[in-house]
Amino acid sequence: MRHTGIEISKAIKSGRWLYIVYHNKKRDTTYYWIGVKDVLIGRKRLLVDMYNPQKHLEEGITHKETTIAFERIQSAEVLEETTYETPNSLYEKLDKNIEKLRWLGYDSYDSRILSYLEECLRLDKQEYQKADEEDMVRGIDTEVLSSAGVYTLDDYQRLEVVRRIEKLKRIKRSDVYQRHHELAINDLSIRTSRGLFVVAHRRVLFNPKEGTLRAEETPTFNPNFKSGEYSHSLSHYLDMDASTFMQGYTRNPRTFADRLEENLLSNETLDERPYLMDMVRDVPLHIGNEFAAISNLK
Repeated sequence: MRHTGIEISKAIKSGRWLYIVYHNKKRDTTYYWIGVKDVLIGRKRLLVDMYNPQKHLEEGITHKETTIAFERIQSAEVLEETTYETPNSLYEKLDKNIEKLRWLGYDSYDSRILSYLEECLRLDKQEYQKADEEDMVRGIDTEVLSSAGVYTLDDYQRLEVVRRIEKLKRIKRSDVYQRHHELAINDLSIRTSRGLFVVAHRRVLFNPKEGTLRAEETPTFNPNFKSGEYSHSLSHYLDMDASTFMQGYTRNPRTFADRLEENLLSNETLDERPYLMDMVRDVPLHIGNEFAAISNLK
């Protein structure tokens, strides 16, 4: 149960949905997504927004609010490609009652260390773009998503996103590598003879309750990026530090994109079109499982 509590705590802090396996009062095993709206501390229950993809498909029910018992949750997993608007009042409530939340593992010292180490290990690996588009969502107006920052999905698209996330979750469990996928929208890339160098992109997150995709405002940068067997380096194209460029581009994209373009080879071009991409990092270890084992020893 300790790892379950840590996953729930991570979801609350990061504003994510969770995939849970739950034993209901009838002792049936059920599977669905939850966003944590409140923690009923004394009762060890969670007030959640529940999303059941099967109910959505069969009955058109997009979500419902309910309470669930912590002890009945058999497993929980943060869904990284999602976003949930955790109420600010919940953060304040939990911060004031840390000592009463040992059963949840909220803000425990060891869980913060493990989360930090997991993130460092992930970011240490070069990112690359998945070549095929079999898991991409069809029919998205990426111009609207890029300019407005939010895009409302129709029912078919919403279920396509759900299938993508649940498929990637299964693959993540079975692969030799722990593959971290991010749905993203292109911000700034370089088309080269050795493949596409994605310099900056924005993460795209799914909110099943609203039925929307949201593009993050701040871009994610790749100082180094893989295209097949070739590794691109941002410093190769700059007459300044990569960190200076990234800070400058965040404040003034047009000026710094032009600076970058000045250093391209004659057969290279900037690509600033807003299209969806599947960005991947391979970590050669099931680090989530390893950290779960460590946390369960505590």
